[in-house]
Amino acid sequence: MSNVCKGCGKSEFIDDEQTGDRICVSCGEVQLSNLLSEKPDWRSFKEDENAEDDAHADTFTDSILKNGTLSTDFIFDGRTIDAKQKAMMKRVENPKEARRARKFMSIHSAIEEAGGHLGLSSGVIRCAFDLYSDCSSLMHIRGKRSEIIVSACLYLACRIMKCYRLLSEIVSILLADLRKTARLSQVIISELKLVIDPPTDADYIGRYCSVLLLPRSVYDMALRVLDSIKEGNYPSVSGSALNAVVVLMASRICDMQDPPSTEQMAVVAMKSEQSVIRLYKTVYTHCDSILVTVFRDDAGMKAKSIMKIAQKLEPKRL
Repeated sequence: MSNVCKGCGKSEFIDDEQTGDRICVSCGEVQLSNLLSEKPDWRSFKEDENAEDDAHADTFTDSILKNGTLSTDFIFDGRTIDAKQKAMMKRVENPKEARRARKFMSIHSAIEEAGGHLGLSSGVIRCAFDLYSDCSSLMHIRGKRSEIIVSACLYLACRIMKCYRLLSEIVSILLADLRKTARLSQVIISELKLVIDPPTDADYIGRYCSVLLLPRSVYDMALRVLDSIKEGNYPSVSGSALNAVVVLMASRICDMQDPPSTEQMAVVAMKSEQSVIRLYKTVYTHCDSILVTVFRDDAGMKAKSIMKIAQKLEPKRL
């Protein structure tokens, strides 16, 4: 390439980086076109050539972005996952780890969904997920169906957090087997050496009333009836269906317009209707003394009033 201008013979040129042309300073004739830039791949947005605001061509900066740069968030089911879960999802190069990560996220999603249906707080849901994380490596957990694992973890989390839910309502939402879930719950308690208080009669009665949408007055009356029965220490008046029986009685003592039927009560308590009716009849044989104990502190309660209540509680009216 000649170092002198073809038009005027001068040798002073300037390069236009935007157009890629080399131009003679004296006459303005274009000497070369489509020149390649020999500078490094840096872009400059500065107005003053002495300013230091160069930016690398492949780096995007924006003042409204965190740290001024773009980043990647892992999203699962519409949620941004935390660092621990992100690290697990990144291990895709290991097929075993990838399967474990998918299982982990699937269980987490199922716990959140079931917890939403049960009206559980985020603390209870987190507790259930932590339980699964702790017991996921146990031999007894491997091979179990997901719905059974989720049901067991949610049930135990509710007991730990004092937010009681019936095992029957949990398995009904997740379509899990009741007996297998109950057995797995005991295995988890044993393997993790959990210390959990067993549910009390008040827990059962409170949950029965909640599921059946019964008012607070029925709950309070059911506890009074139960205390009266325990105080009387009546023979053959015991069993797991007793809490269901006292709720049936309390709903009728409180004059509910539409009290629960024995069938509804049996379904909620996961008992046979016949066992509920049989125990109800046994309790009713001591009805008079039970009611006297229940209303002994109520000065306005007359004997005739107690007799009328006893008539409303007759088994044939169920």
